[in-house]
Amino acid sequence: MSDTPQSAPSPGMAKPMVLIVDDQDEVRKLLRMILAHEDFHFIEAHDGQSAISQIQKYRPELILLDIMMPGYPNGLELLEIVKKNKVMSTKIIMVSAKGQYEDVLTAAKLHCDAYVVKPFTRAHLTDTVQKVLMAA
Repeated sequence: MSDTPQSAPSPGMAKPMVLIVDDQDEVRKLLRMILAHEDFHFIEAHDGQSAISQIQKYRPELILLDIMMPGYPNGLELLEIVKKNKVMSTKIIMVSAKGQYEDVLTAAKLHCDAYVVKPFTRAHLTDTVQKVLMAA
């Protein structure tokens, strides 16, 4: 897990901060690698509690969030917490192996901005991220 942004911001040029929240190190690494060509700062969290700390500290523009994580809050609970905070305009993309209609519908009702089902293609993930950030 990375506690600080992986690169320093360029003077006068703010890069979007992206928080990757997944309990699996390999998935966080994969998401970083896929989005490495984008101009983002990355921070990571391995569970909901560490994600809350990162959100409060860095106020990311985008969160890539897994649903199934141990402890409280899980991904859906964290989605609800963040979206209820009207001060933040953080966009959230759920990235989950749970791809049943009910799972997607539940996330939509909690106001997630997009939903990507694992496994996903590089193109689908990058297109989704770009669309969500452009809608900001």
